[in-house]
Order: sequence, then C-alpha cells, then structure tokens
Amino acid sequence: MGAPAVHAALWHHGRISDLGTFGGYESVGYGINDRGLVVGAASNTVSDPYTANFFNFFIQAATQVHAFLWDGALHDLHTLGTGTDSVGFYINDKGRVAGQSFTDTKVNESSGLPTMHPFLWENGRMKDLGTLGGTLVTTLGALNGNGKVVGSMTLKGDLQGAPDGYTRHPFLWDGHSLKDLGTLGGTSADAEWLNDDGVVVGASWNAGDQAYQPFVWKEGVMTGLTPLNGMCCGNAIGVNSRGVVVGNSFNFVGGFGAFLWVPGGSVVDLQTLVQPSSDLALKEAVFINDRDEIAADGVTSNGDTHAVLLIPCDENHSDVEGCDYSSVDAMTAASRPSPPVGNRTLPRPGGQQGYRSHSPRRAIGPTSKALPQH
Repeated sequence: MGAPAVHAALWHHGRISDLGTFGGYESVGYGINDRGLVVGAASNTVSDPYTANFFNFFIQAATQVHAFLWDGALHDLHTLGTGTDSVGFYINDKGRVAGQSFTDTKVNESSGLPTMHPFLWENGRMKDLGTLGGTLVTTLGALNGNGKVVGSMTLKGDLQGAPDGYTRHPFLWDGHSLKDLGTLGGTSADAEWLNDDGVVVGASWNAGDQAYQPFVWKEGVMTGLTPLNGMCCGNAIGVNSRGVVVGNSFNFVGGFGAFLWVPGGSVVDLQTLVQPSSDLALKEAVFINDRDEIAADGVTSNGDTHAVLLIPCDENHSDVEGCDYSSVDAMTAASRPSPPVGNRTLPRPGGQQGYRSHSPRRAIGPTSKALPQH
C-alpha cells in the first residue's frame, strides 16, 4: 500500500511489547481489559480484494485482516460465515469481545462491500448479532460488563438519505436479541456508549433532519438533550454507572463546547465548572468514570489542542492543588446537594463544586500538575 508497517503494541511496567501479526505487515490494538487482554485486528498473508474500498477495517493492508485476542500470544478469532475480514474493538473483564465482520464475499451494489454484521465472541465462539435490514455496521459504539453491545447500522436498502450519509439506526444487543433504538424523529441516529445498566447515549437527527442532537436511551425511551448556549447540535459520548452523561455541543458554522448532564437536571456547560485559573476552552468531553473524573479535549489560548483530565473538587478527591473546598465542607455540614460557587449552583453528583483541569502536555493554571507522558 506504500505505507510504513504498523504493529499493535502494549505498554506495561515501562516496557513496550510488539503484539505482532498473522504473517502480514499490519496490526492495530483497539481494546484492553483489567486482566491485560488486548483485542484488535491483524493482517495475514491472503490477498484481499476489498482493501481499496474499506482499508481492511482501518488497516492499510493488501491482505486479509482478522480480529485477534492477545493474552501473551496472538489468537485469531476468525470471521463470521464465509467473510474474509473482521476486527475486534472491545473486550470486557469477562473476556467477551465485540467487533464486526464480513459475513460473505458477495459485494453489495449499495455499498460496494460484502455484508457486515456485529459479533460477540465468547467461549471460543463468534456469535452473529444480526441486522436491522441493511448490510453495513456504520459504528460499533461499546460493550458493557454484562455483554450488551451498542452501535449503529443501516436499514434495508442501505439508503443514503441522511444529511451525513447512510440512513442508519442505533442498535442494542441485550444478550438475547437485537433491538432498534429508533431516532428523535429524524432519519438517522448513532449510539456511542452504554453503562452496565443498559443506559445508552448517542446522537440523533431530529424531525425534519434540522439538527443532530444528544440523546439518552433508557428502558425503551429515547430522551433528547438540549445542546449548549443556543448551539444547534451535539453528541452524548460517555455515561457512568449513575447515568451522568458527558459530550459536546457544536454549530456546523463554528462554535463548540463540552457538556455534563445529571439525570433529572439540565445540560451544564463544563466550562463553567472549571477553575478560573485555567486558560483552556473545552471542546468536548469523551468519557466519565464512576468517580466523576472526565476525559476531555480543549484548546488553549495560543491555539494548541490538548487532551485533558478533569478532576472534581469534591469530598472524594481531597488535597487537589488549586481546589476551593469551602463550599464542599459547607454542603457536607448542612447535608445539602448542589453547593453554590459564586453566583452559580452546580448540579453535580456527590456535592462537588467544580473541576480542576490537568493537561497531559503541560500544566493548566499556576498550581496544577502535568500528567506524565507515556
């Protein structure tokens, strides 16, 4: 393909390990669990006719690419049916793997590719999760600890009627069957993540495809979230075990912002929660864990884009430099939620009053610490 060879790698205890390939030149790792098991895709030596159209599941190889599981050695998870290519994207702590695979070698006129389905691999077997009628998986969003899988796939005919391409719906594999989660009234929607309770987040076109808006899906009901500051659009990207959601808001003609949403509350601009000593303009929040620590992207005043860790200034994160804990202490004494800071009331779980931002590349603010680079 005229590109340098790239191999999947694992960094552990200060050492980087080459995970290798199935005889080809390329591999890539996509997911790792708490046991150190890695999943991804690796090329073999069998020529593949679909490379020019799809880059073999995001690897620029001229040969077949198969999903792998690495546990100290590289294991081929193979493919669905008679398909030639597959990729593993996620692995949970029980060792289940979620990915997608071609199911045959017949090229569909609508897509120029063979039919592609999501799969769940467990106990040495790759299970076909089915289809909503189309032939393409457009996004594989997440796998939770219970083996539930979300993503997006095309409908019958692989129609390209959405403003951003193929008409598609988000799906949920609930362990027994594939469910169509629907939309907010528009032609298409995408699922980005889910927690272990099966709460799904993503974004959907609204009625008339006028705007692409964040949603939360729970127990059969899809609820739209209002984007920030009059922006038209947004995407819910991460959700933790308490159902706290993070994501982004944007306008197609410029403008962006990161948001946080607590069940029962309103969408909050994360920028208003960051300590004022930071010169960071948050663009999007992409992940939130069960300690309410948030991974985000932002732009500094000189135009540099940084990856950022937002750490709550709350009773669960004591002694963070630059945090003002006075409102947290007062809230704890009075047993009141949502302590005020200045003239704002922050609807935060756990009573935290704001966030301290840390950049992996440099300190944000005079007293914060840069995260180590690995």
